[in-house]
Amino acid sequence: MADVKKRKRSSQPDGDVAPGARRHPIADSKADFGWKEAKQLSTQNPPFILEPAGCQIPDDATFHVYTRERAKDDLPDDPTPLEKYEYLLYSNDHPLFEFKAREDPLTKWTRLYVGFENPTTGKKEMVQTKKLIVRAVAKDRLPSSLAAAEKDQPTSRMEMATELGRLFGTKRAKKAIVEKERNEIAMPATNADGSPVKMNRAEAATLDVIGEAGAGMATREELQATIDATKPVPKANLEAEDIHDVYDPMEIIGPSVLNNIPVKDWQDAVENNTELNLNSHYVARLVMPVGHGPNSMARLRLLRYIHYLIQYYTLATRKRSSRRAMRKKEFEEATGASSQMSAHLQNKYTNRGEINSYFDAMIITHILALASIIDSFEFDITRLRMDLRIDQEKFSQHFQEIGGRVVQAKEQATGKVVQVARLTLPLRFPKQRTIRRRG
Repeated sequence: MADVKKRKRSSQPDGDVAPGARRHPIADSKADFGWKEAKQLSTQNPPFILEPAGCQIPDDATFHVYTRERAKDDLPDDPTPLEKYEYLLYSNDHPLFEFKAREDPLTKWTRLYVGFENPTTGKKEMVQTKKLIVRAVAKDRLPSSLAAAEKDQPTSRMEMATELGRLFGTKRAKKAIVEKERNEIAMPATNADGSPVKMNRAEAATLDVIGEAGAGMATREELQATIDATKPVPKANLEAEDIHDVYDPMEIIGPSVLNNIPVKDWQDAVENNTELNLNSHYVARLVMPVGHGPNSMARLRLLRYIHYLIQYYTLATRKRSSRRAMRKKEFEEATGASSQMSAHLQNKYTNRGEINSYFDAMIITHILALASIIDSFEFDITRLRMDLRIDQEKFSQHFQEIGGRVVQAKEQATGKVVQVARLTLPLRFPKQRTIRRRG
């Protein structure tokens, strides 16, 4: 930690170094005129919070602390002793890079504090600190002397305007210059014939560091797998060789929920050939064929789960950009669902009862995947689309997300053209949009 030691203003011209003073790149720089090196004597100046910007700070880097007094019109109301000064850190120990830390303009007036244990008194103390942004510059790109620095003075109108704005501009202009430099991307240098300039020692070292840092980065395939895992779609077995093995209801729903769905009343209706009064035309059409088919109990449970999910979606209150699901007790009274089922639906398909666009897509894709299983992976979409109250475009888009396609087909009995959803191997997912590079 460093304390600021005020010195008398030198009567020499700007940019000159006082006799006997140590010549230093920071003190010699015209752009940084007015900086004074701070003596590290007490805890007045805190341990700074350093944030690297596009570089890695060496563990053994030693920073020299410089400070200068702020102008009175630049100070906030009731400034603290720390806020009356601007701080700069400089390190020249690295063989290839120089490191300079300046205040973050976005948090310049944010009061940050750090706590520490004083080794002398053994008490815990708290002091104000500053957040500084650290940037690295390759030494090969720096002028080797003041004469070389004079050669590198800005020559273009843009550079001269930038320097004038940095020295004499308003707060807003200075902030704009800092943000521009912060986001600037250096263009590769070329020779007169257009060939790229050979890299120097510092640039080669920079690329080596980048290569080491990027060695553990994920590949494009791994990134795509991560993106697919976060999509609001049921988990698919992409290694399956049979379409029946792609989506597993037990894995999608969970055995504890699926095996506890009551279907006794539906089994009795099937046995007595009694039609059920359901508010889903799609589910009502399938109760009899599923109940008379093989593995009827497990398939009726899956069909009733689809019915619960359709009701949960359609009974939700519409909002401007989302839906609000019914409360659990209200849903149980309206549908006859158990408390376990209502809790499962709320936990899996909502964010504390809110059905935003993510959970909206999750509900629809799960219904479509389970409907494909119960309806032999090919079915007319009309009844299910009407039950969900969505248009054909949204239905087709979500069916593509689970690997299927909606196609036109003719009914053999009537010759009518209908829209049919088909889920077949290989699954065909939507292609990810790629942005072409500008040549």
